[in-house]
Amino acid sequence: MYDFYCLGQEQLGDDLSDYLIFVKRTLPRWVNSIPDNEYLAIFQQARATLRSGDAIVETGCGASSLALVCAAIKTGAMLYSWDLNGSKLEFMRNVAFQTLGRVLGADINKYWHSINYNSTDNHLGIEVIREQNRQIGLAFLDSYHT
Repeated sequence: MYDFYCLGQEQLGDDLSDYLIFVKRTLPRWVNSIPDNEYLAIFQQARATLRSGDAIVETGCGASSLALVCAAIKTGAMLYSWDLNGSKLEFMRNVAFQTLGRVLGADINKYWHSINYNSTDNHLGIEVIREQNRQIGLAFLDSYHT
């Protein structure tokens, strides 16, 4: 569905805001519930805050995941997303592969771990970041999932 050609990295330059909005607006409503300005603010804050090797923690998956994985690619961070809806996680990963992965020439698997489980679980929740020896540089917590 998202396997189409828009622009290459050369035409996009360093500011990916227009491209991210373009991709967001093609998403169905069930994964696109945040306003455009909040979506861009998430991306811009993540790029300004993160360092290489940092972890990004996200509870709940949706349009915000695209902004965060794009920031992870640009900064060398790793996004960890928890959601109980495995279909939603898989859908968003496919969108990321077919858009960001293709246009930025990045392997999404190197920047995003999606976990189909409860983020508050002691064994598969946010606690796993400790095992990864990563510093949490940014957290985007959907109150429904906490």
